[in-house]
Parts: sequence; C-alpha cells; structure tokens
Amino acid sequence: MKRKALALVIPFFLVGLIPAAPRGRLADPLQSAAPAPGQYENSAEGLQKFLVELQAAVKAQDKMAFERLAADLKLPEAALWFAGVFGPVEGPNLVVHYAKTLPTLREYLWTGLGTEVKQGRSVFRVEPILPTAEKPAYGVIEAMRTAMVEPVAFYDVDTTSPEGKSPVALGYFFFIDGKFRFVHYGVFYWLSNFTPRIRVGGQVMASKFISQSRSRYPQAAKDLRIQGTVRMQAVISTDGRVAELTLLSGHPYLVDAAMGAVRLWRYQPTLLNGRPVEVVTTIDVVFTLSR
Repeated sequence: MKRKALALVIPFFLVGLIPAAPRGRLADPLQSAAPAPGQYENSAEGLQKFLVELQAAVKAQDKMAFERLAADLKLPEAALWFAGVFGPVEGPNLVVHYAKTLPTLREYLWTGLGTEVKQGRSVFRVEPILPTAEKPAYGVIEAMRTAMVEPVAFYDVDTTSPEGKSPVALGYFFFIDGKFRFVHYGVFYWLSNFTPRIRVGGQVMASKFISQSRSRYPQAAKDLRIQGTVRMQAVISTDGRVAELTLLSGHPYLVDAAMGAVRLWRYQPTLLNGRPVEVVTTIDVVFTLSR
C-alpha cells in the first residue's frame, strides 16, 4: 500500500557527533528478553506501548513526559553504528544525513504526532523488518537490506486511522542497548542503491517542461467526431525522461497518438534535498475538434 509521509524540516548544518566508544549492541525482535523496570520489551508490542505513551504525552501537551520518553531516541555512537551496519562507504554518508535530522528530531515527533491525532490517524502500525528476505520488501527497505554489511532487524512504523486507512510513514526504530532508537526514513534515501520516487501533481510537472511534442489528432477519430481526454500515469526518470507510462483512461481511437507523443516529452529533473528523484505524475492529453 502506498503511503504518505510526515514532513521533516532539515537545517543546512551539521551537529557534532557523539564521541567514539564501543558500538551499541544490536538486538533481533524475535529474541526478546524481559525488560528492566522503566524499559520496553524488544517486540512490536513493546514498541506499540512506547509509542502510545509518547502519543499520550503529546495529546496531553505534557512536555516533561514527552522529553522523558524521547530522551533516548538518538542512536548511541551514531558514526560507529552506521559504519558497522552499512559499511565504511555507505555508513559515513548516512551519518552525515542522520546528523542533519537531530536538531529537529523532537519537534518532528511532537508536531507530527499531534497533527496525525487531529487528522484521525491515532493508531500505530508496527511491522518488524527482519534482515533476511523471507518477506518481500519495498523501496527504501529493500535498499537498506541490500546495503547492510551487518544485517540487523528493525521496525517500520506508520500512523493510520482506526479503520486502517491513509497510513502515514513515521520512520524506523532500532533496538540498541535496551532502548528503541529512531531514524527518520529520509536518511536512507541517501543510500547509493536507492532512487527515491515522489508523487507530483500534473500541473506542477507541466511547469517543468523542456520539450513537449503535440499529439497528432488521428484521422479516424476526426472522421467519427471523437473527442475526449486520454489520462496516463507516468514515471519521470531522474534525468527528466518519461521512463514508464500507464494508460488510465481514454478512447481507443485516441490512446496511441497520446501515448506516442508523451513518451517523447522531456522535463527538468526534480530534486529532493538536492538529489534527483523519480517522479510519479498524472498526464492528461485532451483532443478537441474545432467547429
């Protein structure tokens, strides 16, 4: 199921990383020990309990309770952890982008959870992600699995409505040194083996045209006085080409002409945090007969 994502404001500076020390111990969600007093069990249920308490603090506007719960969400020894899990090439790159999220981490959770509650998404959906590929993964999660040199399990968390509609990605939680640690999903967009894909409205993409060939009106459609709109879903590649094109609706006499023209269109590349991304958009080609 496709998901929306909470926004994260990332400042354009780095915070200092924690001094080096032995890297935090990693734990597998399937090998849970009894939690110590004040701690949470390393399981989907344990994380659910933590998140519900965090959300309750936000709903009550209890900043003190929220800060107490959020105090240990930061990765211990982040530079060593990323290097150990993702290797000496990917790790240093990821920790740079992780560091950019730290100044706004608490505000992201405080504001984001408050907004989700107001919009009716008050339920957490927690999915354990195992390091093995027993269950197919999607997008960034598959990129994470592939890039790991020391495979670890983690949790993928969404907020959703009680009916399970319109889930919104919150981020990933890792269980390290007896505590849940949070990493925004956008950090892993910077893995070299992942090309992020975002959805952009057709009108917005129309403003980014470099070249747009016009659709030839099929003579058979003219003779039969056929007019109408051909609607397509397109995937625009990182270099602005139409990489994929799927027909959504349209008269059969008009479809080939519309899709043939759109495949030749070119757009300016779309950037996310300075990095080119693939774009999913909707394209309408309208055929109208002159009187």
